[in-house]
Amino acid sequence: SIQVDPGDQVCLKDDLHYISEGSRYRFESWRVENQPDSGVVQTPIQILESPTAQCIVPATPGVYIADFVYEVMIQVRSQVREHQRSWWTPRGEVVDLSVPDVIETDDDIRYRFSEWSGGEAPFSPHNRVVALRSVDLTVFWTTEYRVKLENLHGNHDVVSQWHREGSTLVLRALPEIFDAEERRRQTFRRWEVVSGPLAQVKDARNSSSAVVVDAPYHFRAVFDEYFLVEAKNFQGTLLKEWVRAGDRLKLTTPNSVEISPDEERYVFRSWNGGDSPVETDTTHVLVDRPLVMEAIYERQFKVNLSSPYGGAGDGWYTQGEKALVMVPEEPQSMLFFKRTFDSFLGTGAESTVMDTPTALVPVNGPMNIVATYRSDINTRVLAIVIGLLVVGILAYVGTEWGPRILRFLQDRTMSSTETDHQGNSIAAGSGHGDNGGTASVRRRRLPLSRRVLMLLRRASS
Repeated sequence: SIQVDPGDQVCLKDDLHYISEGSRYRFESWRVENQPDSGVVQTPIQILESPTAQCIVPATPGVYIADFVYEVMIQVRSQVREHQRSWWTPRGEVVDLSVPDVIETDDDIRYRFSEWSGGEAPFSPHNRVVALRSVDLTVFWTTEYRVKLENLHGNHDVVSQWHREGSTLVLRALPEIFDAEERRRQTFRRWEVVSGPLAQVKDARNSSSAVVVDAPYHFRAVFDEYFLVEAKNFQGTLLKEWVRAGDRLKLTTPNSVEISPDEERYVFRSWNGGDSPVETDTTHVLVDRPLVMEAIYERQFKVNLSSPYGGAGDGWYTQGEKALVMVPEEPQSMLFFKRTFDSFLGTGAESTVMDTPTALVPVNGPMNIVATYRSDINTRVLAIVIGLLVVGILAYVGTEWGPRILRFLQDRTMSSTETDHQGNSIAAGSGHGDNGGTASVRRRRLPLSRRVLMLLRRASS
């Protein structure tokens, strides 16, 4: 204490007095001794802004006391920078401490409250301490990382989970996903790190594996997709198997299948079921969806044509098609006879009779068609031959018997001539009397023997 006169200015050397690093005295106010209820000193000095100023000018005599407050330091240490701080508080003060239960950041990291290093409630986010001395507290946090798991069930869904730093995460996906209705299957291939540091997955090709969580991660389960491909023809199923999406599958089928030798067969026409028909019996198809490939065949039957004089139209025909068969109508004739088409006789799936040398025959099964012919007399050739025979006979008769016949006929002719003359004379005499003296001679027809004689002479000449 010091003695001062009224009007003298009194100042404190320092308003803070440190005892140690964690304790101090802090000037609070001036007061007059023995006047505890007087409060702070009211001073008329204009240079002083408040009664707690470090300097005062006493207006009246008295003992003026500078009061100091004993303070201790409170320190809270934290991994999360927003929640670490320090401050001074009066000794003996009850200090309430509080932090959030969980603090999330924007980079997939969060901190979960773990405990305080001291205090009345060290295991609660809301703690309390009595500041009897300096307090140094640490709030402990558990670091957690966000881990995203994608496509665990083959549907590309993303599951987000929080895992404690240093913990072991079990990665588990379905080893196989089967969809019978869609004819689609997925088989697990490997685990893929989409984001985050390169993780040491213990067995990346196993659908159940493990990894140590030391940062935020995004894992994706990679599946191989398979589609059911079925290939068939009229005989049944050629193949039925799962093919990986994007692969090309070789399909092959017989170009023709003989059911019965030279009677019935099936001939390949195209593969149907893809983007467009393929007309080769061996092809490669891109598997990008479930496929049902069908080899289309035509059913064919053999038409056999039997004809002694040849023909056309036999061969293989598609079921329901019409076969055009043809044979000669009149092949080469012999002497007085000629061969003339009679009919087609069809035997097989359908028995039929056709009477034209050119016919359309519906083919619904194997057929044997026989062309039948009949023998007819060739009247034209026969007439010519008979005419030649007659001429030859006449020539022969004229040569061998002609002279004898001539003499015989001449004799007959002479006797006939005499008779005719006599008759004409009588007729002439009677004529004059009948017609008034006018003679009229009537011409008589030559006798048969004379006419024959004339014909023989012409033939012999």
